[in-house]
Amino acid sequence: MDPEIDTIDSTTDAPAANKPWLISEDVYCPQCDYNLRGLVSDRCPECGYEVSAMKTMESAIPWVHRKRIGWWRAYGQTMWMVMFRNVEFCNEIAKPVGFDHSQSYRWATVSLTWVPLAVFLTWSLWDTLRVIGILGGEGWLLPLGLSVLLALPLLILALVTGVPSYFFHPKHLPVSIQNRAIALSYYTSGPLALMMFPIVCAAFAVHFRPRTQFGPDVPFLFFAVPAVVLPIGVILPWWLDILHVAHRSLRRRTVTTTKLAIFIPIFWFGILLVVPFGISLLVLYVTAIVSGL
Repeated sequence: MDPEIDTIDSTTDAPAANKPWLISEDVYCPQCDYNLRGLVSDRCPECGYEVSAMKTMESAIPWVHRKRIGWWRAYGQTMWMVMFRNVEFCNEIAKPVGFDHSQSYRWATVSLTWVPLAVFLTWSLWDTLRVIGILGGEGWLLPLGLSVLLALPLLILALVTGVPSYFFHPKHLPVSIQNRAIALSYYTSGPLALMMFPIVCAAFAVHFRPRTQFGPDVPFLFFAVPAVVLPIGVILPWWLDILHVAHRSLRRRTVTTTKLAIFIPIFWFGILLVVPFGISLLVLYVTAIVSGL
């Protein structure tokens, strides 16, 4: 689905961006699901939830203001907002949400995850080949293998961060709200950047890996255990953030959240299986053609 971009630029710092505006679409209260279309007061008439923050045109998402407050600060504050100020983040569904901003945040997350992983994989491949003594050999095989090794996680990261958006445009919502929900879904990928910590632990684990048959050393275990356990502490908050955003920003919450809770892990697992298998077949095909020349 190709979202239509909201016409109001949420990056503006003009005073007009702060002025109240009437909610003119079917936006629902994050607390009780009451339709706030045409709301005049600052509280939901059904449950009394404070909705004044939903009635201003200015975006509260820090990443939108990254040029003013700094990229690193904006990235960290946006991740914090999605994870720990989830209600405030989901209130953005009532405002114009820049699709380009959310996509740039998603690709910033992919980059922050992929770059340390690429460095680790390159170093690990070189160190492994050096240790087992086959660093030489066919001149084209090493660049080909390294290229595949680096392209594979990049493709996987691009797919897994994009999959949740396909669940954020239920047909019972207006198209404009669907587009905003899709944009918000990309911001949930922020915790994935924390994967750099288990990657660093994995690098140290490889460095301290046992080189004898007498069992693993203490330094190896000290880094190997976090390298295995920490990814769970990254993926679980990401999954929960997706569910929280869907639950608070979309209608028919129980059905939508349940569907996401079940199918998102299935899609992620499928990508982790299918993509390496498909790339492996492609590499074997190319290798067979090149070898036959």
